Parts: sequence; structure tokens; C-alpha cells
Amino acid sequence: MTGSLLFFGTIVAITTYFSRPMQLPHKRIIDTIEYNMEQLDELSVDDLDLLKETVDTLITRVERLKEKSQR
Repeated sequence: MTGSLLFFGTIVAITTYFSRPMQLPHKRIIDTIEYNMEQLDELSVDDLDLLKETVDTLITRVERLKEKSQR
């Protein structure tokens, strides 16, 4: 349970990162993601399904932001 909370917290942090001006160093974000990737083994199948949906939504949002900024 703790691992899934940390992982979902990271997803929220990444979403916030891409939604606001850069305030956190890239290295810190990458380190957080790497740490949470190690926690995947502790997630249930339901947690993994929810994580997949969350990541898919995040990727779609980032792609839209990139397209919008290129216009």
C-alpha cells in the first residue's frame, strides 16, 4: 500500500511538473521515478491497472501540451 501511494504521488508530482514552470531539478524527478519503479513489485494487479490508466492520461496530457506549445 505504501509503495502504491508513493508511486501515485510521483505521478501527481510529474503532472504538476509539466503543468507549471520548471521548479524542480530534472535529476530529482528522475531519482524519484527510479525509486518508485523499484516499488512496482509490491503493487497489486488493481493498483497496476490504475497506474496504467494514470500514466496513459499523463502521456496524453503531455503530448497535448507539447503540441500546444509548438503552435
